[in-house]
Amino acid sequence: MGLQLGLGAYIGFGKETTYGTSVSRTVFRPLISANAKRQRTKAPRRHMLGAKSGVNARNLFRGPEEVSVEAELEAHYRGIGLLLEHILGSSSSTGAGPYTHTYPLGRAMGTGLTVELGRGADESGAGFREVFAGTRLSRLEMNAGVDQVASLRLQGIARSAVARDAAVTPTLGTDDPIVPWSDAGTLSWGGLTLNLLSARLVIERNLIRRQRFGSLYTAQPAMDKMVDIRLEFELEYEDNSVYTKFHDFTTGDATLSFSSSVAGSNSAMTVTVQNAELSEVDDGNISTQGPLKLSGVLTGLSDGTDEGLSIAITNDDSSAIAA
Repeated sequence: MGLQLGLGAYIGFGKETTYGTSVSRTVFRPLISANAKRQRTKAPRRHMLGAKSGVNARNLFRGPEEVSVEAELEAHYRGIGLLLEHILGSSSSTGAGPYTHTYPLGRAMGTGLTVELGRGADESGAGFREVFAGTRLSRLEMNAGVDQVASLRLQGIARSAVARDAAVTPTLGTDDPIVPWSDAGTLSWGGLTLNLLSARLVIERNLIRRQRFGSLYTAQPAMDKMVDIRLEFELEYEDNSVYTKFHDFTTGDATLSFSSSVAGSNSAMTVTVQNAELSEVDDGNISTQGPLKLSGVLTGLSDGTDEGLSIAITNDDSSAIAA
């Protein structure tokens, strides 16, 4: 093979039923960027050899394998349900075409994902892939801003990776409308209707590795602390309504919807941050003669029934985790 280019890189996902047991990938997406690593930790042995000429270690011993997956990809109205079901924990579907798939935050998340990373190709189209088994997503972000296509950024801990081999030609969906900024509606919360400049939804599962005697590989990663749900936003400063509600401890569901502008498309998405309260507001930066900005963070909270987040996607797929 020749010089490898990032052009042609892809990522694929499969839903595992047994943690760490690789499965076929059912959903493939084009990549914006990726950083997946299989690290072998090695350290000098700490004994004192005692030879007169011994001023340096003579060998290393093998520590845990640390495997991680990070990637950014475009958000679509189709093909992202597998990721949402995995990190949020479950899904349900209603309708008969179009279908509405709902992904609520729950205590338990998905067992694991098998992730395939196509690392690009040379000028002839030949490239390499690497497959990561036992991947659990610790963090998922959805970012949207003016003049941008919404994107997903994920961070995961994997159990292992197999030796690299020849990349495949991924099967991408034939009807995958993107989620551009122009599809977004207003943010509704606390009786306010807010026109945004940008928004970022953060789902933080706070997973950690679990190393045990007898294995170089982590056991199934588990939560180290409570889930964190945040909707970070920016808008033009027009009045003091957001600032006032921050100091009034206002709480309520916050909704942000997207509806596809593609002709004939039935696609839509609604993000509901449940029991949301403003945890941060910043409108103090006055450094321009032009429009002033206000930024804030809505934190999703549990009420014992709703755990802080629910995402609903409408499309023509009968399955909530279809490609």
